[in-house]
Parts: sequence; structure tokens; C-alpha cells
Amino acid sequence: MKKNYQDEIIKLAKESFNNEEVPVGAIIVKDDEIIGRGKNEQYQSGIIYQHAEINAIKDACTKKSHYDLAGATIYVTLEPCLMCLGAIVESRIKKIVYVLDSPKYGFLQYINQIEINKKIKLEKAAHVPELEKMMKSFFQDKR
Repeated sequence: MKKNYQDEIIKLAKESFNNEEVPVGAIIVKDDEIIGRGKNEQYQSGIIYQHAEINAIKDACTKKSHYDLAGATIYVTLEPCLMCLGAIVESRIKKIVYVLDSPKYGFLQYINQIEINKKIKLEKAAHVPELEKMMKSFFQDKR
């Protein structure tokens, strides 16, 4: 993952964290340009589907005036859930790059990686201790 992409998703995750949201940030990149940004906003909005990935897709589709994001890559701090995976598939994003596993809600526990790789490339990015620390801190504070 390019450093500027990593920096951007960490920045968005920090914004979520500072707003007492699960610290997740996502960007959508096409042709080496960030076309969509999103962060978690479900607690503040009271709308369950306001995940970072959904918000990044919405931002990209709004900017492109179309739902088809074929050829794009989504970079996200946390493994997407099934709902977000569905939106990623429907928007025709070609690749998911995520940093942290989500053992409780991540889609990989439900879907065989081989099956998803038929449609979307999947890549786990290098570990980022800062993200892991932020995630642990968020959930420790909530418990």
C-alpha cells in the first residue's frame, strides 16, 4: 500500500475515533487518484449502515455521477463486513486492501477467500501498530 493511501485511511480512522465511532477509515482509488473517502458515522447518525466503506463508495459514486466503480481499489483499515462486501461487489470495485482482521464481523469468516477472489482481488496490507492500538483502545473504553 502506498504511504499516502495508508496515511489517508489512518487519518479517517482517527477522525472516527475522535467522534467516538469505531475507528475505521476507507478510501477508493482509481487510476492513482483518490475518488472517495469515508469514515464510520453510524453512532452519530443513528444509521446502522454508515460504515466507512459505504460512505467511501457513496462519495466516489457522487463524484463520478455513477455507481460503476469498475477498476477501482478500496483501501480500508479493517476487514469489511458482509454488508460492505455486498456494496463493494455491486459497485464493481476490483480490489480490497485491508489492514486489520475483523474476527467478529469480517466477511472472510463467512465466505471462502477463493470464491471472492473470482470477482475481487483481496490483499492484506502490512500491519500498522498504530491502527491496532487505536482499535483496542476504542473497544476497551466502550467495555
